[in-house]
Amino acid sequence: MFFSKQSTTKILQEVSNDNVRVLEIYKNKVGTFKLFCDVKKADGTIGNNNNFSISMLTDNGFVIVADNNDIGIPKVRLSDSTEEALNKITDAFEIFKSFADKL
Repeated sequence: MFFSKQSTTKILQEVSNDNVRVLEIYKNKVGTFKLFCDVKKADGTIGNNNNFSISMLTDNGFVIVADNNDIGIPKVRLSDSTEEALNKITDAFEIFKSFADKL
């Protein structure tokens, strides 16, 4: 499977009064990655946080490569305003993408 040298991105956002969910599919020359954040489920998660993570597409489906705790990305909380949560998620996804580019 060959990918162009340029990376491509597809973003889905679901914003409601009680939750913010963002799913981004990121392709680069290494592979296809899923960047995901569900604020309601990620808030207060201890240990492996599959609700705020980057996953890589493998033969067995998407497998978590790292979560926000692994890379030192600040947590997103339900108490954050919608705009603040979206800004934190956008910043985190940029860090996740730079991590994916180094693989």
